[in-house]
Amino acid sequence: MKTQNIPMALAQRQPTRREIETPAGIMSLETPSFKDVVGKQAGQHSYPITLKPHGSSEERTMGHIGIECKKVRYLSGVLYTAAKIKHLSDDDTIAEITAFYPFREEPRLVGKGMGIAVMELLLEECKSEGFVAVYGRTTNTAMLDLLGRAGFQNIEGYYLKTI
Repeated sequence: MKTQNIPMALAQRQPTRREIETPAGIMSLETPSFKDVVGKQAGQHSYPITLKPHGSSEERTMGHIGIECKKVRYLSGVLYTAAKIKHLSDDDTIAEITAFYPFREEPRLVGKGMGIAVMELLLEECKSEGFVAVYGRTTNTAMLDLLGRAGFQNIEGYYLKTI
């Protein structure tokens, strides 16, 4: 990703594990330990994405990502088969992207190449939490393009990436 016009003081600041520097400012993904939600209440868990613009001390929520954590043994059909082809065990934990709206509150940021930065943050966080893969399903062309750029493989409509 290209960085442009980042003030020198901010360019010298190293992002933390859950932050990434972008042309618009520092984006962060705020999550508890994903492992805390595995095997607990079923359904989607939503995590906010915030932006601290360059030159500002205030963070504001830009959007969110929905994640559902699952053990491979609970997958079915083609997704289970794909996981086995990728040599995942029944006890491995994977994350499903159930919602990806990083710029819901900041539509002016769409199409600026920052979606890939948010996806990279998500993948890094999942990997650090011990997940072995991430997957999602979509028909949205922008999301399909993003998943392709992030290295997800299309397996009969499921987009899977081992990490």
